[in-house]
Amino acid sequence: MSSLPAADLIITKNDLFFAALWIKDEIQPAATGVLTALHQDGMILSLLSGDRREKCEQAARLLPFDTVFSEQLPAQKLDVIKRTQEHAVVGYVGDGVNDAPSLSAASVGISFGEATGAAIASASVIILSHDLTKLVELVHLSQRTVRTIKQNLFWAFFYNILMIPLAAFGFLAPSIAALAMALSDIFVIGNSLRLRTIRLK
Repeated sequence: MSSLPAADLIITKNDLFFAALWIKDEIQPAATGVLTALHQDGMILSLLSGDRREKCEQAARLLPFDTVFSEQLPAQKLDVIKRTQEHAVVGYVGDGVNDAPSLSAASVGISFGEATGAAIASASVIILSHDLTKLVELVHLSQRTVRTIKQNLFWAFFYNILMIPLAAFGFLAPSIAALAMALSDIFVIGNSLRLRTIRLK
């Protein structure tokens, strides 16, 4: 039993070696392009996996990961996430049962519609298809959403800081102030609706 192969699955019978199985992961064709695009958006990419070191290193040779954490138990994954969150926002992508704690602990947990029930319940974002390119679209949509929120907040504060004092001290007619408030609301609503028509690249 001491000379068992380093396989993904070992079958024994009555303490005797019976069979060994090696499981090869299939890398989606879009994976390299997706990770490269995320790199270009300034993200640091890590492979955080419970798989054997050899398998993770093989994947890292084919895909542009910055760091690799292999043979990680769920608790060890949580430790990596918590340490990283001390100085960065962490997005975690996973679809397995063992990914559930990490999906819940990450700043943004992302899973897929075909994932296990535990992963779906723990994630904060669910991508209905298993198309990896949707990850890039998700990031770009999030960036545009944050930009839109900042624009809306600026316009709202601009109105409140400028228009309300002018109206209160009589420098602005109430009808003009009311019109400005209506225009402010229209701008905020219209600016937000633009998110439905943007083209994600």
